[in-house]
Amino acid sequence: MIYKIHAINSEIGPALISHFKTEHLANSWIASRIALKKCLSEYLGLQLELDIKLPDDFELLSLANYSKLINFPAVNISISHTKNIGAACCNGSARHIGVGIDIELAQRKISSGIERKAINPADNSSANLLEIWSMKEAAFKALDPIKEQFGIGDRQLVLQDISILDKKFALYTDGQISDAIGELNYQQIETAGQTLIVATAQITRRD
Repeated sequence: MIYKIHAINSEIGPALISHFKTEHLANSWIASRIALKKCLSEYLGLQLELDIKLPDDFELLSLANYSKLINFPAVNISISHTKNIGAACCNGSARHIGVGIDIELAQRKISSGIERKAINPADNSSANLLEIWSMKEAAFKALDPIKEQFGIGDRQLVLQDISILDKKFALYTDGQISDAIGELNYQQIETAGQTLIVATAQITRRD
């Protein structure tokens, strides 16, 4: 798995903004898709132009669902964004079936209400609350598209169904915790003058 970060450090211009409802949406989409282009270029050995050209890039980077691209169906992808910073990750080997990424500004505060909805008694990590939240978001993105393979079926997956076990994650159902089903990583980086938490998750095929 590889991931890339991209920050929008200057105004993107009215021509690009005109394709979106708001400038915020424009910044989020463009930052995350430039990061995605960087991932695809490195992972697939392509020479994709990193400059965003619309509407062409709407078609090139069109999502089949939030883990697959129509034009690159063999690659698992995940994207995330916060304010003017975007992130993307990808993998596509036969063994790796799920991937997820989440980014958060390190100064973000998690409310007690959100904490109650996300944390469960089996969570076991030395990470702080925001880092656990970010890891759960990444794990959710990796797991949700393939949840039927883990016996979840049509039931809606929520963050409290996922337990963080240091550098791995498991399912937490009816007070019981499963064996670990995926791997996690998180770190803090500096980008665009801000401290960013980057969490990634990956699920490997169970033979």
